[in-house]
Amino acid sequence: MPDLMPTYATAVNTWQCDENDHLNVQFYTEFGHEASAHLMVSLGLGRRAQAAAGLTVRADWDHIRYLREFRVIDPVAVRSAPVEVGDYHLVAYHEIRNSGDDTVASTIRRRIVSDKPWPAAFRNAADAARIDLPPAAKPRGVGEAGLPDLTLADAHRVGLTEVGRSMIKPFECDETGALLPRHQTVRYSDGAPI
Repeated sequence: MPDLMPTYATAVNTWQCDENDHLNVQFYTEFGHEASAHLMVSLGLGRRAQAAAGLTVRADWDHIRYLREFRVIDPVAVRSAPVEVGDYHLVAYHEIRNSGDDTVASTIRRRIVSDKPWPAAFRNAADAARIDLPPAAKPRGVGEAGLPDLTLADAHRVGLTEVGRSMIKPFECDETGALLPRHQTVRYSDGAPI
């Protein structure tokens, strides 16, 4: 079975930490986003190759498990591999570690989708690099069925409460105009105290 490949490395900065001196959750998502881009490049389908193939590629969803905290100046290393490859999607697994003590701080499964079938060379490279999802990264708590598929119009009917309201700004979006996952996670974090 192939190994996880290095896809991102950094250190935690003071400005990334919350009032409790812990890394804010938005940055775990950002680490996964950066690692996804590097994984796609390593499999032969970075942004330039996507453009050359006429593909529109985006993150569809993330499943994140927070296992331990990062604090200021902790070293961060992300290792990644595909765990599922379809004609129009790839599920990437990212293992975010504190490289100082080699402990796993977080795992992310990210579903990446394309508007056209993957090119054959990319599909072959992704299949060759595919690993089985480690048991510690599997979802738990919401059951196999997952969460219900709700629209904003359904929110009040099912008893959900508004916990925040904000505007999406251009700097929070990628080059295609899609909200970056980090900034989506910011909205969850900002609504937590309510």
